[in-house]
Amino acid sequence: MVKTNRPVLLTCYDRIVLWKILYVADIAVITAHEPCVTQFQGYVLSITLAHQPSQPSLVDLASSGTSPMAPHSVMILAKDLDSLRETLMEEDSSTTLCTIDVAPNLETALPHYKDTISAFFSEQTQEALISPLGKHMRGFENFAINGQFYLL
Repeated sequence: MVKTNRPVLLTCYDRIVLWKILYVADIAVITAHEPCVTQFQGYVLSITLAHQPSQPSLVDLASSGTSPMAPHSVMILAKDLDSLRETLMEEDSSTTLCTIDVAPNLETALPHYKDTISAFFSEQTQEALISPLGKHMRGFENFAINGQFYLL
């Protein structure tokens, strides 16, 4: 499933309305069922979006359990990243935080009967995953790409 469908974890905090983004971008949601989203270990990318308030970071507040709104996560496919990027470009880039984690679960210990997907993350694969977002989001002041990757 990982090699052909390329699942992406999309998480949004506070003022960014996740479902509005998905609706406007016409992105198909594979699942929004929280147990399925959190238990799945085969994400190729994890994208986190938040608005930067003048107060402490909402991401920090949410992780401490004091955020007024909990994060909402869904599973989408990498083929929809172009649509997501176009929608995000309409957001206020000075207040939107965007973090992309490449292969977020690559270092997670797997049971002996499961194969690792590390060989799947070649330079070409990573370029195909990151390029729809990375090349066009340079205008975002608060944009970061993290993880184990060959590019950039």
